[in-house]
Amino acid sequence: LIGDEVKVLPADQNQFAAIPSFSNDEQYLVYPSWEYNDGLFTNPIITLYNILSGESFYLTQDLEETWRPVFHPNDSLVYFIGKEEDKNFSIKCINIYTQFEGTILTTDYNIWDPCVSCDGSEIAFAGYKNDNWDLFIYNIDAKDLKRLTDTNGNEWDPSFNRNADKIIFAGSFGLNNGIYTLKLHN
Repeated sequence: LIGDEVKVLPADQNQFAAIPSFSNDEQYLVYPSWEYNDGLFTNPIITLYNILSGESFYLTQDLEETWRPVFHPNDSLVYFIGKEEDKNFSIKCINIYTQFEGTILTTDYNIWDPCVSCDGSEIAFAGYKNDNWDLFIYNIDAKDLKRLTDTNGNEWDPSFNRNADKIIFAGSFGLNNGIYTLKLHN
């Protein structure tokens, strides 16, 4: 992680990790991790790793399944998706300093792949609605949810450009799989 050094995280052989995300100041790495104990996997929990000190700690608990952590531009908040038993995935956030956790958005469909705009005002995500993955955008302050796509294909993994006036995303439209751009109307 530092220079040419390669470090395997997590170091415990019974622990697994995936989908890491750097803080904007590159001091932290956040990722879901889970363990394999007595023939069963635990729920993934959001783990914060301090790159400079080498210390890590859990931001969430094993009470629900949590994935896809991403930092707010100010690096104090981490957004992620969480799923309680028999419910859909929701967007949640936690303050890495105070450990205060809250739910940002709950819908009647599953949410995946959250991405935060550079100014921290909006979250784009993929939502599984009507047996299809489409893109949505949520204005955090206005609490305004808009559907960006409504296609027969599947769209996921949105990412804002620096000006937050475009989203780049992956899409699958029959034989036309690739990376696409969507202009946002603010």
